[in-house]
Amino acid sequence: MKNLTFKLLLLGLVIGFTSSTKAQVYNYNTQVATDTYRNDQVRVFKVKPNVWDVETKEHDTMYIIEGTEKSALIDTGTGADCKNLPEIVKKVTTKPLDIIITHAHGDHIGGALQFPAVWLNPKDTILIQEYIHKINTKLKPMKEGQRFDLGGGEVLRILDAPAHTPGEVVVIDEKNKIIYSGDAIGSGQVWLQCVPTAPMSVYYNTLCKIENVMKKEKITELYCGHQGYLSAPLNMKFIQRMKHITLRLMNGDQKGSELFINQNYKKSNIYRTMTEGNACIVYDARTIKNNKYTE
Repeated sequence: MKNLTFKLLLLGLVIGFTSSTKAQVYNYNTQVATDTYRNDQVRVFKVKPNVWDVETKEHDTMYIIEGTEKSALIDTGTGADCKNLPEIVKKVTTKPLDIIITHAHGDHIGGALQFPAVWLNPKDTILIQEYIHKINTKLKPMKEGQRFDLGGGEVLRILDAPAHTPGEVVVIDEKNKIIYSGDAIGSGQVWLQCVPTAPMSVYYNTLCKIENVMKKEKITELYCGHQGYLSAPLNMKFIQRMKHITLRLMNGDQKGSELFINQNYKKSNIYRTMTEGNACIVYDARTIKNNKYTE
């Protein structure tokens, strides 16, 4: 693969944070003797008997799930933060592998160039449309309800979760009662200002949808696409906080919001954050019903 293709694919959308948290159990910097593997780019460790967290130095998180017949890799990082990802996966499992991409931002799909094929919701190809003809990796269309049967009762199921991107999906792990949420939920901040920007109501519907699945299927944990910023998996309380923030913004209530400060965005009143506890939404004030915020 050509380096130029890789660089274009990143799209400049790697998630940024204003500060780093100290090393936690999910952080790359944590030193644990029982880690499955680590090098100067990644740390690989078990979070469940058949689930591994692949945590990069740049705080991108991938997940390997192994069944009795097959395995799956959820997301691929930027590629630059894990340059030999196929070989690292083989240190965990050598079974046939499905690569599932939660969404087409560069810090999740960039490493896809290291594989012959990946699964992606076609709604997200709009983000890489200009570069698709340069990509040798096959993009296999993935749809809501699609199931990946890995064997031994390990089944992954796809759920559409739009807003952060048009084709964002979350992955339901039916056996382990986990949702792998990409950037739809968690990671310290949920970015909803990215172009193309979805109405806040779209995100609220996504949150309700995920909450209903969690209740119905008794799912208690969410593992996100940048887990290294967190000290533990997220839970239902986080979903409910996010719903509350989203409802406020849908109703034009921006009281207590703050400027969004990030090196990739020019300082402006347009981009703002709304926080409640450990839940935070970054949004474009121009898309809010009442775009006159109150300090």
